Amino acid sequence: MKTRYLAALALLAVSPIALADDPIVAPGQKVLKYTGPLVVADGDTVYVRGHPFRLKGYNTPESFNPFCYEEYIMAKRAKDRLQALINTTRTTLVPESCRDNTQNDERDPYGRSCARLYVDDAPVATILINENLAEPYTCQGGKCPPRRNWCPAGPGGGPLRPGG
Repeated sequence: MKTRYLAALALLAVSPIALADDPIVAPGQKVLKYTGPLVVADGDTVYVRGHPFRLKGYNTPESFNPFCYEEYIMAKRAKDRLQALINTTRTTLVPESCRDNTQNDERDPYGRSCARLYVDDAPVATILINENLAEPYTCQGGKCPPRRNWCPAGPGGGPLRPGG
């Protein structure tokens, strides 16, 4: 899987993407419109020419370090659905400040830029939330709400990692 991911990033680095402007911009300065490839890392992170963007307004289950098998499955569904949405005819990524996620305006705690993603003018956050593949997630004043527990209680809902 890591090889496929690295191959996708390498392909993205040389593949033409129809952009209005360069993807690494200051928040609020430019709107990017895509007709070409976009690499989906998980349900709320995408890469544009190797640069990560944290998609704002929602949170999806964790795919890289899930607490339980059910969370892993939900994370895969969210990622697959985001990829399907991105494959629509018109995708718009609007960079925004990360201030509501961290003290640094330009990046979140993981070094990603922040943005909102729209497909055919519909917010991806709303689509994934309505399909129960994501939860609303908006930080305010430097404080973020607790994240949803995607793991069921009872038999079969055991943790995959300590503390889960």
